Amino acid sequence: MKLVFIHYKLFLTLMLFWLLLNLSLSPVNLLAGLLVSALVTIISKGILYDENGYWYKPIRVGRLLLYLVHLVVEIFKSSFSYIIRIIKKDSIPFITEIELEVKDPLVIAIIANSITLTPGTITVDVNENHLTVISLKDCKSNEESIRKEIHETFESYFI
Repeated sequence: MKLVFIHYKLFLTLMLFWLLLNLSLSPVNLLAGLLVSALVTIISKGILYDENGYWYKPIRVGRLLLYLVHLVVEIFKSSFSYIIRIIKKDSIPFITEIELEVKDPLVIAIIANSITLTPGTITVDVNENHLTVISLKDCKSNEESIRKEIHETFESYFI
């Protein structure tokens, strides 16, 4: 029987998250963390990685942290803008198609979820690198400005 290849980077990352979530170094907790991390790593073979390495291009941690900070700022800005537009009744919902430059499915999922997290926009469909987005923008906005805003706000961190 062929031995199962355990990808040590994934195992160590999972074990670190286990320890951070439990904040306990008891022997039972360490043993449970080792078992769960090993099990998830073994099950992930063929989904996240194979013998040649990861299937997805890794995202740099520093870049991801900057993105998360920027996302939180965008969520707050958008929520206040959205409230004002609702009070003024100065908004029109419309659907737009956005073609992303990135091809990595992980990055596309991050961008699609970020759009949905931002008030006033919802990603309703993802087809490869094409997103269908419902947006509630002010009456002066057009589809091209929405596309440009999404490219500059979300996608620019991953190109």
